[in-house]
Amino acid sequence: MSGPEDWWDRQTEPKTGDSWFDRVHQQQRSGRAAGPSWRPVEEPVSVPTTRRSRSASIVKQSLPWQSRKPGGRHRAGQRSCDRVIPVPTVDVLPDLVLSAFQRRWRGKYRVTLPWRMRGLAMIAVAMSVPRDTTIQALSRMLPGDVLQLRMPLPAWRWVLRFLHTRRSILGSASDHQPWVTLFRSRGTPRQISWAATCTLSRAGLPGWRVSKLLRASWGGYAPFASFESAARRLLPRDSWMLELERACSAIAAVVTAELASYRT
Repeated sequence: MSGPEDWWDRQTEPKTGDSWFDRVHQQQRSGRAAGPSWRPVEEPVSVPTTRRSRSASIVKQSLPWQSRKPGGRHRAGQRSCDRVIPVPTVDVLPDLVLSAFQRRWRGKYRVTLPWRMRGLAMIAVAMSVPRDTTIQALSRMLPGDVLQLRMPLPAWRWVLRFLHTRRSILGSASDHQPWVTLFRSRGTPRQISWAATCTLSRAGLPGWRVSKLLRASWGGYAPFASFESAARRLLPRDSWMLELERACSAIAAVVTAELASYRT
């Protein structure tokens, strides 16, 4: 049955585009069709780079990203946070080096740590070996070879303390290992060089490198002493150092006997 449309039919007839909901969606659709109003920067930003050779580029690409420090050569410091020890231009002064041996060198727990002992012992031995000794040969020396040197008594003090601490930690088997090994440290030339330089810097002295210490000498600033005379002066008879003296004497005797057998 059909008839004229009444008022109710006109009210229920769906109409599109008249409500605010339809108008909002229509504006959104028109905005998405038109695209964003902003445009990205098309010009690439030029990053400053350094010119490298082909071999250097291959080596850098083969390294893991964890091995690269942020900043590259433009960073403030290379080791020990932001502190870089400058290379001194003055020659090694033995009297200043002896003043570093006369300090107490108390660490965090008011004791001298083994790492600081190794740095002091490295300085003492480096200035006592012959001038033609290299850093590699210095790092491969045995405790028996160190005890055959001659050096001032303040230097012997730290060498003996380090050898005793090292032997108490590693045991008697360490007598046949390089004298600079300690804990998990193998005592590589790079490690012992940094230990000596850092110790001098902490003492307020110029940060001489081991290469300069090897070419220096004590001169006439202090009387030289052998291991036997230093043990009599520095080691009490009833102390734990007496055991070290006996062990080192036995090592020196074994080394001397082996050298004599090789010569014959």
